[in-house]
Amino acid sequence: LDVLGVVFTAFLTAVGGGMIRDGLVGRIPQVFLQTDALIVVFATLAIAWLIRVQRYRSTYLAAAFIIADAIGLAAFSITGAQIGMALQLNLFGVISLAFVTAVGGGI
Repeated sequence: LDVLGVVFTAFLTAVGGGMIRDGLVGRIPQVFLQTDALIVVFATLAIAWLIRVQRYRSTYLAAAFIIADAIGLAAFSITGAQIGMALQLNLFGVISLAFVTAVGGGI
């Protein structure tokens, strides 16, 4: 991909789950209201680009990626569950919002 394709793909993956979740519950997606997410997306993209340019590959980098992915998945799941509980949804609704928020961007 060229630079624009990488930026677009990174953006969709980063905010896709939250946008799907907010669309399901009838809220304006938070990415349209706050710029924090955009800053994190572009900072992460810059770090990944630097690592790619240096061609630094090691088992430590692979382990760091897996750990960061697990932390992010847990954090997004908790965020989705908290929104479901704030909207007083039943257990199925809370679990569904947690799932969509966590893996929606990857879909």
